[in-house]
Formats: sequence, structure tokens, C-alpha cells
Amino acid sequence: GWTMSSLRFSRIARISAMVLSVVLVFGLLYTSMFYGTMSGMTTRVQSSSTVAPASTSAMDLNPFSSSSSGKLFKMKKVRTYTGPRLFSIEGRGSHRNKSLDEPKGLAPPDGIVCDKWAVVTTIFEPTDTVREIVSLKDWCMVVVGDKKSPPDYWVPKEERGKPAGANSKGKRTPENLVYLSAKDQERLPYSIVPHLRWNHFGRKNIGFVYAIHHGAKVIYDVDDDNTLLDPAKGPPDHLFNVINKVFDNDGKRRTDNEIDRGDDVKLVWTPSEHHVYNPYPYYDPRSAGNYSEFVWPRGFPLEFVKDRRTFDADNLERHSRKKQSGTSRISIIQSLANHDPDVDAIYRMTRRLPVEFERQGVVMAVPPGVFAPMNAQAALYSREAFWGMLLPVTVHGRVSDIWRSYFTERIMWDAGQSMSFASPFAEQYRNPHSYLADFESETPLYLQAGALTSFLCRWTSNEKTIEGKLEQLIITLYEYGVLGIEDINVNQAFLSDLADMNYEFPAIGDSVWTGREPITAEAVDDRRSSSD
Repeated sequence: GWTMSSLRFSRIARISAMVLSVVLVFGLLYTSMFYGTMSGMTTRVQSSSTVAPASTSAMDLNPFSSSSSGKLFKMKKVRTYTGPRLFSIEGRGSHRNKSLDEPKGLAPPDGIVCDKWAVVTTIFEPTDTVREIVSLKDWCMVVVGDKKSPPDYWVPKEERGKPAGANSKGKRTPENLVYLSAKDQERLPYSIVPHLRWNHFGRKNIGFVYAIHHGAKVIYDVDDDNTLLDPAKGPPDHLFNVINKVFDNDGKRRTDNEIDRGDDVKLVWTPSEHHVYNPYPYYDPRSAGNYSEFVWPRGFPLEFVKDRRTFDADNLERHSRKKQSGTSRISIIQSLANHDPDVDAIYRMTRRLPVEFERQGVVMAVPPGVFAPMNAQAALYSREAFWGMLLPVTVHGRVSDIWRSYFTERIMWDAGQSMSFASPFAEQYRNPHSYLADFESETPLYLQAGALTSFLCRWTSNEKTIEGKLEQLIITLYEYGVLGIEDINVNQAFLSDLADMNYEFPAIGDSVWTGREPITAEAVDDRRSSSD
């Protein structure tokens, strides 16, 4: 397990105090800088919605205090959506899209069809990650370009021995690689395409829809700077013996016809006494010189970083040995990343990197009632979880995948599904970034993640379908100022595309979530704390 000296806690406390002071300053700058530049994303609303004027930002609707002591972000309703509800119970009347009752059906896919797809969006030339994946047997890859992306995306002839196809320039390229240029995307038949903004991480959503349309049973959601630890094999085989399998919540296989997990993987479950969990410490992160490091993932609520209930490895082991009630289908597996793991800018500016995770061969499942932030850098999705892949488009890309993870995890509880983490099968060598710019773009994560996860713990839905619940949740988050109006439109278009390609949404699980009271972060009294 992981241990930490009181001196290290003291050092972290001092650093955290300084950094959080900076956070408050950036919170104020964020109002004018970030939301001002993205007002077209976050505040432009349809005439059918009862809201403040279009020039009013989400920050204005749900403001932070400008006082010296600061004021915590709170989830409160700031506007009302009165537009169409295409998938909800109340929307099955006059507002319901007729094509959803009678799916129009997309034409058979034009091009390659694969069971396993990797999806990337990039503005760079092909990287080692792309070359590694297209060389894998039985894998296909779709690369989604943007306005800044190269017009031609050339990769040398593949090693699989199959004839190479040709791109629009006539250059030979692996037949299992699809590059969607800006012009290619505009010609696609998907409803989601016109709702996506250029020069935004959300372009990746087109790749998800394309892969699903072209036969995907598993999608590897990956960044082009996350290389495989074993380029010859790809994601470990034992993970495919876990994903989409049903287990009792003590790790035992539920049905006789499931594939054995084998001796090369251990399945553990996070404790459920707290509503958030940090998976990183359990995997024994170490920096150069074999120093044990305390690491937390991007998007983890900062107010709980030092709460031992959210990371204690011994407690996790004890919990995993107990007989747990209920069952879960593991539908998503997030790989940790060695070298430069997915951490926030506060960590990058104050702690040691690179980091390697030493604990191998472990899958950590997260049960209903517990949130853990998941990213879009190296994650496997089974077909049963494709409905939860949509990235929000009215927030920054550094926020989008984290918000997606929290939204998806909450709906998974109603579908009898769970997400999980795995020992690293990828390592990240980041494309060039400014840590301070990352910090600015991640401000909503620092200030809103705690309130958002607490709200989602309490949130319940009377909708009878997964797609209805998801639509209802996105509308609710718009009404609470977390998302912009365009996220409702994108979500409805995405669900429509899935319906049009006859995607089978999972049924509601045996046990529908009825809510739980989240843990409340305690106020810190420095006058009574000497070393914490």
C-alpha cells in the first residue's frame, strides 16, 4: 500500500494553500477571459428556452463571489429549458422526433468494417501511437481532423500484408486507417455533424459515431500522444476477458458462460463509504529514484484529495475481500498511463514527474454510488457503453472528458454497469503544453467537481430508458449552468444517430439508483491544525 510522512502532508498543505489562492484569482479572471471567449458556446440559447439574455454567461447565472474570502460554487437552477425532449416520457407526444419512433436507418457503411476501432482527433501529423495501432492485427482506426489538421494524412504501408488503399491524394495508406478531413466530415450522413464546432476536442464525437456505424464492438478512445507499452500486442488480452462481463460485486463471475479472467489479472472493487475515489495511489506511483508519490487524477474534487477514505489501499483490499451485494457489468476500462499520467495542472506545477505505476495486472472496478474521473486518453468501451461516449462541446477540452465521465458513470448505475481502471498498458509523452494555460482551462474542474459529483449522487430519474435518462440529465445540467444549450442539441443528435443505426441501448438494470447523501468536505481550521 501507500504511506506518507507527516512532513510530506505539511508540504502539500502549504503548496495547496498557495495554489488554491491562485485558483480564486483565476476564478475571477475566468469570468471575463474564458467564458467571454466561449460565450457563443455556453450562452447562445434557443428562443424556445426561458433564460437570461444571450449575452449573459454561465458564470453570471451561477456566479462566484468576488469577496476576499471567496464563495463556493453551488449547484442551483438558473434557467429553464422548454425546448423539445426527444427521448423522455413527456416528449413522446408532439415534440418527439418522428424518425425516432420509426428509425430512418443509415445506409450500410461505406468502407471498412471492424469489430475493434481506435478513435483519435488531432491537429498533428501521424504519431507513433497511430502507427502502432494501425499495425495491430484485427484493429482499425479513425482519425478525425480539424481545421488546423494536415489536409493529407499519410502513413507508410502497413505490416499486415493486406493491400493498401489510397487517400484522396492518391498516396498509399493502410486499409485499416480512415482519416476524416474537414471536407470528409461535412459529407458524412450523421445528424451530429452540423452541431459540432471546429477547433474543439468535441470533433472526436464524429469518430465515435463513424466507428459504431462501421461495426465497432469495442472502441479504444485514445489520444495520439499515448503510446502502447507493448506495441506488438496492443491492449492486453486479459482485459477483453473482463470488459462487458457480469460479476458479483465481490469480483466473482456471475454466469457460467463467461470467460475466465485467468491468473494474469486481479479484480478489486473500490470502497463505497465515500462518493468519490482516487485510484492512483493503489497502483503504487513512483518517480525517478523509486520515490513513492501521492498522485491524483485530473478532475478529482480537490476538497477530498487528502481524505484518506478516497485513496486508502489497505481499506480497498479489506473491502474487496468482503462479500458484496448486487452485480455489475464492467463496460469501460480506463488504462492508467505511465511516465506522464493524466493529472491536473496543480500537480504538474508542484509535484514530481515523470511517474510510473508499479502495481501490475489489476483491474479496479468502481461500484454504483462512487465517482472516479476518467479521461479520453486511453480507455476501452464495450458496445453496451457506446451511448456514454459523447464529449460535451460547450466546455473546454480539458474539462469535457472529465464531465463526460461523471455523467456517464451516473447513468451507468441505472443500467447495471460499472467502469473500471487497469494497470497501465499505455504511456504518455505529452504534446507541447503550457501548464499555466492548462490551469486556466481546468478552472471548472477545481471549483465545480465537488459540487457536481455531490449533485449527481442525489440525482434520480423516473425515465424508463437509458437514452431518456441521459437526455434528462443533460437538460438538467444545462438548467444548472454546467453545460450550454448546444450540448442538448448535440446529445439529441448523437442519440438519434445511434437509433438510426439500430444501436441497441441497454435496458434499465434490476436496481435503479435512488440516491445517496454525499460526504461533505469539512472546513479547515488552521488555528487548530499544526501538521495536517
